[in-house]
Amino acid sequence: DAALEISVPAAAVDPIATHVILTVEGDPMAVDPLPGAGAGQGVRAKKVTASNVFQQDSHYAAGKVADGDPGSRWATDGGVTAAWLEFDFGKPVKLKSVVIEGEPSYVGRIQKYALERWDGQGWVAFSVGTQIAEQAEIAFEAMEAQRVRLNITAATDGPTLNEISWLPAK
Repeated sequence: DAALEISVPAAAVDPIATHVILTVEGDPMAVDPLPGAGAGQGVRAKKVTASNVFQQDSHYAAGKVADGDPGSRWATDGGVTAAWLEFDFGKPVKLKSVVIEGEPSYVGRIQKYALERWDGQGWVAFSVGTQIAEQAEIAFEAMEAQRVRLNITAATDGPTLNEISWLPAK
């Protein structure tokens, strides 16, 4: 089993915030994540794309929804009432649920959504729902997929989300 252990000397631990800087040689996105690594213990996508990004501003890019930073977010332009976020894992992975964290100031904008997987010919819904709370875990029957997406089919205004973590099935 792969493992990563980082030890911090007790004298270096700050009671409020301790920062550890990890330097990686080469492209860090080319390294497969360790089991249990990443925000919310999620399966890390190799690529995240979106149908719309707020004013094409990189501060609101699709990847912000999967960067492990709850202070960043993906956002769409005002007036957008349908949008999608696609996650490509680079290879098939087994999934059982997804944790979606909404931006508290904009909770309630998303009215209808579908979680979909690419079957090689088209998008197939495996879970549908209404309104996404500030934080929601959506469980579904375990499945294998390389590409999945959150397809927002109805919103009152431009959807915006802080984090999405796809959780692995055993």
